[in-house]
Amino acid sequence: MNTNKEQLQASLVTINKLSELTGYSSGALRKKIERGVLVEGMHYVRSPDSRILISLCAFQAWALGVSTEPLSKMAKEVRHA
Repeated sequence: MNTNKEQLQASLVTINKLSELTGYSSGALRKKIERGVLVEGMHYVRSPDSRILISLCAFQAWALGVSTEPLSKMAKEVRHA
């Protein structure tokens, strides 16, 4: 059974959805990606169709100034739970 923490770690959302949830504009989020503030593999992944999906957990950690683990490690932990 997945815990809420595992579900949050596994939650990936589009830039538009993250914009709705956080109040950051989608343009501001894209700029953070372009400038390397949000890092691929750490804060977001690209789906097979190249769409950017941002981890809610990693974004929250960034917003709080807390370090986070790479998404690949979080995904392994969720799969083994």
